[in-house]
Amino acid sequence: MKIFCVLRPLVIFLFIVSALIVLAIIAPWRRFGLSPNAFFRWWSRSALWIYGIEVEVFGNARPAPGIIVSNHVSYWDIVVLGSRYDGVFVAKSEVAGWPIIGWAARLMRTIFISRRSRKSAITKLNEFFSQHDSHSSDVIIFPEGTTSAAPCLEFKSGAFHLAHRTGRILKPLALAYDAMDRMAWLKEDSLTGHIARLTFAPRCRCTVVELPVVDPKDFEDPIQMKQACRRSIQRGFDAAMSGQAESFVSF
Repeated sequence: MKIFCVLRPLVIFLFIVSALIVLAIIAPWRRFGLSPNAFFRWWSRSALWIYGIEVEVFGNARPAPGIIVSNHVSYWDIVVLGSRYDGVFVAKSEVAGWPIIGWAARLMRTIFISRRSRKSAITKLNEFFSQHDSHSSDVIIFPEGTTSAAPCLEFKSGAFHLAHRTGRILKPLALAYDAMDRMAWLKEDSLTGHIARLTFAPRCRCTVVELPVVDPKDFEDPIQMKQACRRSIQRGFDAAMSGQAESFVSF
């Protein structure tokens, strides 16, 4: 087991290199309907297996397309959700300029938005839905705008204004790890340092709680929707952390 832990960084590096190569090959063929999502799902599940992160989902499948909103603990959240859901992530515009990561994100159809312009962000998200309805792809947003070990921080309003204007349903998710202190990637942590700490770490579990959908028709304004989602995600997170996720979604 220790030998495998030592090899984890090498193995994941090879997976990253292979992913970039395959994405580069796939990218020109997207115009013919070939999507990188299936490959990313396989790659994500492989990465989770390498690092010993077991994912358990509680809840029921929800109709698509819609807007998935989730609390944000770590960069591993992207891998966890990518292994389970057919969706496109939303990221701040700065990510597009990051070496390698930005390039890969563009190939994965990531939607880059500016936090300084709500109108521009809503326009970009609306354009995606108008162009990709037939593919039934969700848009995945972390409305906290940053990572946190103790959800939920105050949500930003963009996703909820979009849902309210377009009538798109919101699909709240709660993510929790049984080793939050180890898995949370906070501002003071470097990416390489965080990955290094996980190299020799024991296995852990990520619980995903699928919460009831939030329909814009049931709310007068986006702020009410935002507050409802935040309360729902907080309750789902608390249930997951206390080991009550299964009974919580059955209630």
